[in-house]
Amino acid sequence: MAASGDRRRFVPSVDLANAVDQVTMDADSNEELGLDGGDDDWSSEDESAAADDIADDVFVNVDIDPVSSDMSESETEDASDESDGGEPGDSAKSHVLFNEVLQANDDGSEGDWKKAHNTPYNPAFTAQPGLQVPVPPESSPYDYVNLFLTDAFWDLLVNETNRYAAQFIAAHPNLPRRSRYRDWYDVDVGEMKVFLSVHLLMGLLWKPEVDLYWNKKNQLIYTPSFPAAMKRDRWAIIMSFLHFADNASAAAAGDKLRKIRPLLTLLGDRFSSVYTMEKNISIDEELIPWKGRLDFKQYIPSKRSRFGVKSFAICETSGYMAGFSVYVGSEAGGLDADIVRQIGKSGAVVERLIRPYLNKGYRLFVDNFYSSVELLDYLETRGTAVCGTVRKNRKSLPKRVVTTKLRTRGNFLFRSRRSALLVKLLDSKDVYILTNMFEPTVTSTGKRDLQRKVIKKLTAIQHYNKHMGGVDRNDQLLSHYSALRKTVKWYRKVATHFIEVAVLNAYILYKKQGGKRRHHEFLSAVFTAMMRDGKTLSDSSTDSAQEPASPASATPVTTPAAATPVTTHAAATAAAADAVVAPAAAAAAAVAAAPPAMPRVVEDRLTGRHFPSLVPGTLSKPAGKAQKRCIVCQSKRPSVRRDTTVCCKSCASMPGLCVSPCFELYHTKEKY
Repeated sequence: MAASGDRRRFVPSVDLANAVDQVTMDADSNEELGLDGGDDDWSSEDESAAADDIADDVFVNVDIDPVSSDMSESETEDASDESDGGEPGDSAKSHVLFNEVLQANDDGSEGDWKKAHNTPYNPAFTAQPGLQVPVPPESSPYDYVNLFLTDAFWDLLVNETNRYAAQFIAAHPNLPRRSRYRDWYDVDVGEMKVFLSVHLLMGLLWKPEVDLYWNKKNQLIYTPSFPAAMKRDRWAIIMSFLHFADNASAAAAGDKLRKIRPLLTLLGDRFSSVYTMEKNISIDEELIPWKGRLDFKQYIPSKRSRFGVKSFAICETSGYMAGFSVYVGSEAGGLDADIVRQIGKSGAVVERLIRPYLNKGYRLFVDNFYSSVELLDYLETRGTAVCGTVRKNRKSLPKRVVTTKLRTRGNFLFRSRRSALLVKLLDSKDVYILTNMFEPTVTSTGKRDLQRKVIKKLTAIQHYNKHMGGVDRNDQLLSHYSALRKTVKWYRKVATHFIEVAVLNAYILYKKQGGKRRHHEFLSAVFTAMMRDGKTLSDSSTDSAQEPASPASATPVTTPAAATPVTTHAAATAAAADAVVAPAAAAAAAVAAAPPAMPRVVEDRLTGRHFPSLVPGTLSKPAGKAQKRCIVCQSKRPSVRRDTTVCCKSCASMPGLCVSPCFELYHTKEKY
């Protein structure tokens, strides 16, 4: 069982089969204990006799054995049957031996807290749970993902990525000659879909290094789907420029999440609007792994990754995440100061997440980081019931309960205040439960131990264990196929995490609607459809269009006057597929339309007067040290890079050429 300081799920390890259903004094039990009767007033002899063995406070002493030792075998079976079918609070059907002890002339009260059963608060549930958008029964997994990754999402990624690339290139006019940024051209929606599907697919097919996804040398781990979808260098340069907000926007100044704020807002709105959660919900924190430098990085030793970006999330039991709030340190500007004064900072986090669901009859489960008497009262006035573990040093808790020492494992005591109930239970450590939706009753779990004896637990603990794990369930499902990788940009990792949450939410809705695919089958179908959709969009947008030239390229590319515009491979493929010609003719047209592997400028290189000269110098390298790639060597062996300090200044493109023999071959042979 978790201790009161442990913020994880509470899993009691004791067998509470002989626990009571309500705290009333049974006359037969009194006789067995040597007590006079069922009244709360004791004689001095009774008090002195019991003082040596038990505490001077009200508690329930639950016999750890499943049934009383003085029962016959038939009585044991009867007790088990009655405990399975009996109603909570029906003590007449219970064969449990218990003690209720009071100090002389003490009614067990402390302030507003009384020794009595509480009146549970169970507001009517008025929300309409389920999908809030029409989804046809024959919808594919990709259709469910599109509920969250909408056109606005793709437009945001495309526009901000292209904007950042333009800003970066403009700010670096003297890029190194070999810089891959010189090869940049704007990405469109279709290519962005292919990029993201490749990126997320890396979580389904995990490899230790990114380059291995495109490595053809090792056939044992070669995955042809990756190079078929996108070239490695193109994927890498899009990842380098991937952005989610405008860096030049003054409106985001001071916001630590300004790099991803538009994305978080867009996804958060979709999470809450597409689906309405069921009655039982929970709030907990999650940790996105990050060990780099970041001023709001958190350390949570109970988490597997320990270091990372903390996020508060509200989920239902299935794991569907309906809202989240990334923690960035002191949130004075993000929390309502009046709410903080009433229920504290941790309570204000709960209020912000559950605000859209107030006054609808939800039942909220929280751990001891959030729960308090003030939060319970605040949410009760707003139509929301609460149950959770609580820390013993919280304000407004009755000190008598905290200071009373329980001596036997399985003992618990309680106090109530109107609808609020505080229970202290002893397992390996003291555990405190604060709720306003349950009474201090013990009910059957529907399970039996190895001796076939009925296992019972406190009703509040059973419901807490069942419904508190929504965020943990979400984390568990994400961890199976996570695409998170080490990066120098924290916002890329956080953005990838919430995009994966969107895909996971789609999977949960797919299963709720009767989908039969397993998780990995669902992801495989989604990424396949996303790649196909992206390639279709790219083909339609680039049909018969020339690939844009690099805006950072310092070397102009000249085309002969009589030459036809260059057509991309995708456009050539689309043209061949759409052409109503014979297969052989279509294949020939595709080959003719495809660009050559290495552009060769014909011009007058075979007839003009050409002289070698040094490659023009740059800001970092003067003439004589500046280099260019030899165009002849590159055409012969594309996989081998050979640079030279010599070029032909008479040719328009000023190609790099080795002095011998490449300079002569280039100017004397048509096919060098």
